[in-house]
Amino acid sequence: MFRRAEWGSSQGSNLGRRTLAVCAVTITTFACSALPAGAASADTEGDTAHASASVLGDGSTAAGYSEATWDTDPGPNSSGPVTTLPFSDVIAFGQAGAMKSVSTTTSPVDGTAISGLVGSDGQVTLDSAEGGFAPATVDLLAAMRKGGADLSDSLVDQALLRLGIGGSQVVAHDGVILDQDGVGGPGRYRVGQADLELHSPKIDEAAAMIYDAVGRADRLTEDTVNKMLSLTTLTSKLPAGASLTARVHSDMQDQIFRDILAKPVTTKNKVLTVDFSTGRATLHLDQLMHGEEWVDGPLLPGQYVREGDLTGINRQQPNTEIIDDEIYPMIAETIHDLIDEVTTIAVGAIDGALASVTVDFTATLKSALGTGTATWSTNLMTPQVKPATCVATGVGGPVMCTLLTTAINTVVAPLANQLLVPVRDFLLGDDGANLYGLAIADLKTGMITIPVRDAIDPFLQALSQVVSLQVNSQRPSYCTASDGTRRLSGLKLSAFSIALARSSSGPRVGLGNSGVTTRCDGVLSH
Repeated sequence: MFRRAEWGSSQGSNLGRRTLAVCAVTITTFACSALPAGAASADTEGDTAHASASVLGDGSTAAGYSEATWDTDPGPNSSGPVTTLPFSDVIAFGQAGAMKSVSTTTSPVDGTAISGLVGSDGQVTLDSAEGGFAPATVDLLAAMRKGGADLSDSLVDQALLRLGIGGSQVVAHDGVILDQDGVGGPGRYRVGQADLELHSPKIDEAAAMIYDAVGRADRLTEDTVNKMLSLTTLTSKLPAGASLTARVHSDMQDQIFRDILAKPVTTKNKVLTVDFSTGRATLHLDQLMHGEEWVDGPLLPGQYVREGDLTGINRQQPNTEIIDDEIYPMIAETIHDLIDEVTTIAVGAIDGALASVTVDFTATLKSALGTGTATWSTNLMTPQVKPATCVATGVGGPVMCTLLTTAINTVVAPLANQLLVPVRDFLLGDDGANLYGLAIADLKTGMITIPVRDAIDPFLQALSQVVSLQVNSQRPSYCTASDGTRRLSGLKLSAFSIALARSSSGPRVGLGNSGVTTRCDGVLSH
């Protein structure tokens, strides 16, 4: 099950009883609250409604910030265009200009705050028919170094966290913080992808091992053709005393490997994509939040990737950690499954690669006066059409060549083409596919799985100690009403929230933020 921070109850939470702090400058130059996401603030005694929202960061210095207060500045107030971004040395926000925020209050107990993409009508919404998300990229290695992590032994030389930001919305009505969509607690949020892209020399090493692995297809093909092709039958059709040899040449390795490198390989559960041509692996963290795998439609019955899933990254409980120790076994199994996809591609490439297989025949006929040596070749997939050629030695050689070429061109070569048909059909059929699959998949653990795991697993473990990535990150606030009831009076919500000093409960930066607080009593006087 997920390990989630408590996000508040009528009894409060352990996090809510921790000492709170405020930071102005930290190791990541964040100017934000050091309050852990999900921690409940101390009781507040608000006397009116306040709403605020932002695209990136916290407080009035955040990018795309707006706020409204009843009744001195009720709004609706929109943020200006996002032209500068904080944390630019760690976070790149590709389409920040497409996002803005709006804050509104309409009474002491009513307010709305929203951050999101701007539609063609100029409105900010989480449910625009136009859809889309604003991409943000976090340089994790830079962030981890600033956080004091020792990466000297890391097998990963590039790590980028790519997030798709949709935004969030908090609505208070008559003093109640609403749960607009019925999932994930009060408020609502929208996010797109959460991809962790890694580059490692270990993946390049795995690619070299795959190349060696598919080379087994050549040896298997040569052995199979040699065993199934009956030279005895062909020799019997040559002139008496003639001998016949055949040599099989298979050059499938390069062609099969090109097919593997042609495009990134993605596992069936969509969790892992590896591009062996560039040495990059992408962990689709958002897919770890999906309960059912999809392969050209849903698999039946549903195959649960992560226990406790609420069917999608946009339906998660408050303060769900995306990167934690629960993902290790799932990633390990996914890496193990990766070779199944590689094998499928390799075996699927066999049909086309078999055109590189040729059989070179040499027939020899000797007499006391000379020797004739005739040669011809045939392609496994294409009937032989060129006549045999012959080299004569001695005065009797020309006669030997005539005898050989006549027999070969009229009888033996056509017969050889016929004998290769069942060989070709065997290699193209299920039996051949099984042979090729076993030959390549036999290298699953040692040649591919272990190198990729050696790169990814230690990095994920180090990352989980330093970086916290939460989706639906919530910070509720409470108050005690005049009747003595302790109640939820406000909420700050971030679609994504990142902390780069996780072990010490370090400061967080929110992406796609909104928040509302209201008067405590929840009764509007008319």
